Amino acid sequence: MKKSQYKEEVKALRAELIQLQLSLKDADFPVLIVIGGDDRSGRHETLNLLHEWMDPRFLQANAYGFPTEEEQQKPFMWRYWKDLPPKGLIGLCLRDWTSYSIIEHLVDQLNQEQLAQRIEYSKKFEETLISQGMLIIKIWLHLPEEELKQRLTVERKQIHKTWQIHQRDQQIYTNFDHAKNVIRNTLKATHSEAAPWHIIDSSDLYERNLNVGNLIAKQIKARLKSPPEIQSAKLHKELSAFKGNHLAKVDLSQSIDKSEYKKTLKHWQKKASLLIHQFQEKDQSCVIVFEGWDAAGKGGCIRRLTSSIDAGFYRVTPIAAPTEEELSHHYLWRFWRKIPRAGRMSIFDRSWYGRVLVERVEGFAETREWQDAYDEINDFEQQLHDKGTPVIKFWLHIDKDEQLSRFQERENTPYKHHKITEEDYRNREKWDDYEIAINDMIDYTSTEYAPWRLIPANSKHFARIEVLKHVCEVLEATLTNNTGE
Repeated sequence: MKKSQYKEEVKALRAELIQLQLSLKDADFPVLIVIGGDDRSGRHETLNLLHEWMDPRFLQANAYGFPTEEEQQKPFMWRYWKDLPPKGLIGLCLRDWTSYSIIEHLVDQLNQEQLAQRIEYSKKFEETLISQGMLIIKIWLHLPEEELKQRLTVERKQIHKTWQIHQRDQQIYTNFDHAKNVIRNTLKATHSEAAPWHIIDSSDLYERNLNVGNLIAKQIKARLKSPPEIQSAKLHKELSAFKGNHLAKVDLSQSIDKSEYKKTLKHWQKKASLLIHQFQEKDQSCVIVFEGWDAAGKGGCIRRLTSSIDAGFYRVTPIAAPTEEELSHHYLWRFWRKIPRAGRMSIFDRSWYGRVLVERVEGFAETREWQDAYDEINDFEQQLHDKGTPVIKFWLHIDKDEQLSRFQERENTPYKHHKITEEDYRNREKWDDYEIAINDMIDYTSTEYAPWRLIPANSKHFARIEVLKHVCEVLEATLTNNTGE
């Protein structure tokens, strides 16, 4: 292609891309453009070119290199989750989750089984984002083998260009046939109808640039013109009202004598303190989730747990209604950003389960959305577990009469007035609906790696002891498993 022709086509393409960006500002979905490929220099050139052609104020670019110390302490997908673009903006991702997994496998940092697991994480990640409306455009810049060899030879001689990622490229393509097979098979495994890989020949600079720009324009324009009817990415079992009536099986009559409570509380707090100190020493992280009826005593349980822990080890996060920024992202985005680093504990007073409880019952989420959430949540918790972070989940259960009694106590106690609102009483009117949602939640999200623990909480003292005991059991089991004892 002649340079003059290229310049003319670029003028029209740039105008179209800018206009599409303006149209996207009011759209109810984000765009994520993934730039991968075996053309290392071409990836960076494309990233820079898009910033030149488009308005950089409405681009959110992230180029991922070797994981930082913090990233190494979190599940692999964490760094991609935290950087997702909000609705109305375009995100650009260089060295995405698939590309980086290929690199790690080819330099023997991931075995075949681990690569297969990464592929599953990648597919679920994309399915989750697409199910909430995100447009994902995946581009793979490809160079024919001979040209790639020539470029690597030239760059090898240019010392100023030899940096860590480049050194990996040299290592990767020492065995071209093996590298090609791994790339081909991984792209095939992560190719889907909703998020296909677009292979673009990167041999000719002009052709590559135009093909990338036109592809992006075409995809965004089509999406703005005709938003797809988003279907659930997963097949769900039919949800019944009471597949398992787990709440009905909780013995709420259980209690503990006051004098026995004080002695037992000290015992379990001391044990929790010792175990958590061992967690700190081993740079082990932990996530604890508290859910339960209004006035079930979540705050009291949290205080008895944290009173025995060094305040530098944990962070308690109370979850309220999402902010405007949080609403512009996938609902799990704000929780991925709050998971603990090594040697820390995150305690959630309410959590991501709001999606299948409050949002379901109150109609804030569509049926498809809260049904999809069961698998999305299980995947989230499995990634934490696979990274070595135990997820301890409590449902504090009380009956309706006990709740009313506690509401009235709050109204009659000046320093507890802030704990009671009209919404608390309004929620009581939907008690039966919430029971159905809670039982379904337990059915579909109580897993081997993150089971629900149903705590009888009509007796606050009994509930506090049970929570401490369960926390100690999980921490002790985790430490034992990690030491191989």
